[in-house]
Amino acid sequence: MIDKPTKKRRLSFLTQIRRAFIFTQKYTDTVDKIKSKSKGPRGGSLYLCPICKILHPKSKIEVDHNPPVTPFDKYQYDLSEEEVINNIMYNDCQALCKDCHKTKSASDMILRRAAKKNK
Repeated sequence: MIDKPTKKRRLSFLTQIRRAFIFTQKYTDTVDKIKSKSKGPRGGSLYLCPICKILHPKSKIEVDHNPPVTPFDKYQYDLSEEEVINNIMYNDCQALCKDCHKTKSASDMILRRAAKKNK
């Protein structure tokens, strides 16, 4: 078990890496793949979610890692910092609306729990 201070530092590290990902070219390219030619009521760009097929403003778009950053059969603390960085920065990604991303993440969590139970 990881002690509390180490766990807190680890979570801070993971948060910083995820935040840094937003400023990468990969993030931009992933979001731009679903950019629509349609414009919103104020003239801003709209993005077509590949799951629900609804147009959303950029503020409602999130990037989902596929496969997940943490494999289903592991805990995030099982991964080295290098593995976390590689998984966040280099794994395949897809842009989804917030609602679809939340639903997909919830189903991933069910798969993760089942994989850990069978471990």
